[in-house]
Amino acid sequence: MSEAAVRGGWWLAQASGDTVRARLLWSQGLLAEIPIGIHFDVVRLLSLQLGQAAVEDLRAAGRRPGPVLLDHVRRYSFWLVAIERGEWGVPEAELLSRRAGRLPQAIPVPGTGVGRVGGREWLVEPDGTGLLTRPGDLAVAIRRARAASRSASGFVP
Repeated sequence: MSEAAVRGGWWLAQASGDTVRARLLWSQGLLAEIPIGIHFDVVRLLSLQLGQAAVEDLRAAGRRPGPVLLDHVRRYSFWLVAIERGEWGVPEAELLSRRAGRLPQAIPVPGTGVGRVGGREWLVEPDGTGLLTRPGDLAVAIRRARAASRSASGFVP
């Protein structure tokens, strides 16, 4: 396992609120739940392909994407994003964040450096630095990736 995967695993385990439990679950090949809205929010994108294209778009624009999780069963991608309060109006994508007065939602994630677990795997693994994608950057990348997909398929809006 790479040093970045080890650091990313520790970062995720710390974000879980119960480092020992998270690492134990991962060592057993299971998913650990990480609360949303404490260390990061999550954008659920209702397309694997659009999520992968958005990663490529960010990289082409010279921006490093933060962690991106693929769910091959539901065909979603989940982006761990910086917590920013504001409007999110991107079609086919839902911003999951902590709501005032409620317990945080959680996202089940595999450990780092292990491949696919329970239909989920990291497209971009956490690297331990705390790097997260800014929601505004993700929104722009999704729009550009969607437009590129339309033009490649011959669709003219």
